Amino acid sequence: MLKYVALFFCLTFSSFLSSLASAQGIEDALTLPNGLTFVVSGGYWTEEKEVDGQTVETGGYYRLSSIMRADKTSVLVLQKIENTQDGPVQALTIDIEEISNMGAYILDMRPESSLGSASAPGFAAYVYLKTDLNTVEPETYSIYIDDLDDIYVEPASN
Repeated sequence: MLKYVALFFCLTFSSFLSSLASAQGIEDALTLPNGLTFVVSGGYWTEEKEVDGQTVETGGYYRLSSIMRADKTSVLVLQKIENTQDGPVQALTIDIEEISNMGAYILDMRPESSLGSASAPGFAAYVYLKTDLNTVEPETYSIYIDDLDDIYVEPASN
């Protein structure tokens, strides 16, 4: 009998933990902007910073987000997300003005690679957009961040 009570407790506690994680995910999703249309994350970055008089190395990944404006054109935002002991934290957020200022409609975004961990610091993604919705084919732009955090935005050559 005790074995069944222990099994019931384990299953109930496991279900409780699962619902907590699920509730946290739902709660996080409810705070996302309604205009968020695409998100691509990946790559990695590292840097040294001063903390309490000591130099420590920190790092994380990049996140590229497309947010729809009221007129249905898009803003493209790049973020550096720092991996901390307390979870991910936004370290930097910038507007990719070369795309945002076009008044374009972002139709899709894709990472350069979906293989998992990158072998070198940086990030690369493709953004598919139209400046005129009546055109048949979208334009493709590559967004590339190198190991020095320099950002390159240019029409894709592929």
